[in-house]
Amino acid sequence: MNKKHFDIVFVADNAYAPYTSVTLQSLFKFHPQWQFDIWLLSCNFSTENTLKYEKHCFTNNAKFHLLVVSPNELDPYDNIGFWSKYTFLKLFIANKLPHTVHHVLYLDGDMLITDSLEELFQTSLQNYSLAAVEDLAFVKTKNITQFGMDTTAISINSGVMLMNLERWRKASNQNLYTKFINQWRNKFSLCDQDVINNVFANQIKPLPLRYNLTHFCFGVHIKQFLTTSHLAQWKSARLHPAIIHFTNNTKPWIWENIHYYKSQYLKVASQTPYAQYFTHYKQQKYNYNKKIYNLFRYTIVRVIDIFRLYFLKNL
Repeated sequence: MNKKHFDIVFVADNAYAPYTSVTLQSLFKFHPQWQFDIWLLSCNFSTENTLKYEKHCFTNNAKFHLLVVSPNELDPYDNIGFWSKYTFLKLFIANKLPHTVHHVLYLDGDMLITDSLEELFQTSLQNYSLAAVEDLAFVKTKNITQFGMDTTAISINSGVMLMNLERWRKASNQNLYTKFINQWRNKFSLCDQDVINNVFANQIKPLPLRYNLTHFCFGVHIKQFLTTSHLAQWKSARLHPAIIHFTNNTKPWIWENIHYYKSQYLKVASQTPYAQYFTHYKQQKYNYNKKIYNLFRYTIVRVIDIFRLYFLKNL
């Protein structure tokens, strides 16, 4: 029987190799009947890490492809606010992948997949450059207006993107990325996300919230980030999540951080080629004060969430 196929792309360096492998392992876990081509863009990926990824993919009936980007290619993206030029690597995906690849799913390396993504893979991108989840932090504030952007356009979180590569290649060939950066270089607040939201304004298909649950979805003040139309979607996403995104200070590999899905993340991490690496998690210099504070805050959020999810019809 022929397996279903899809292309997945990551951006990572040596420091993020262990964490990205957890995202990859969780992908394999929920898609045993799928065959993936795994693409990884990097300016700095060692032979040791490459061999680990090749073996990891081979074991799971997937193919691994390392795509090297020269640091010099990123020079036009240097000196933009406090951002490193390497944070703009996502903009190179379309032209670095073979032109025989037309659609690809991009995933950040600090994620955990918790359900099948088959419906996401089948999403049509006709007349769209990408599909992504709206960024909750900007649903109401509309930070995008600082670039003169149409306020009716959505602002997305670029951690999960289903990409129409033909449209991205066209934008790259027209130098739309560098033109935008040169015009607004001193006003960046969200790095590559600013570029993507503005260059592809009104060309973005919104995805259900369950495909990118950031830390905002678990906060005490979640209501202030949501409009009425988002509330039902938030509840559904929390009850049936597909991708957990450990944004900001919720990284599960840091000892003092606490997250609903931390134990599940570490369990998946133990199944990767970097299982031994994650044992150092127990050898970190402990910050007990921060741990106690995070535990206290987590308890409050957990109680509020249970009440919201199971006892209230509206937030």
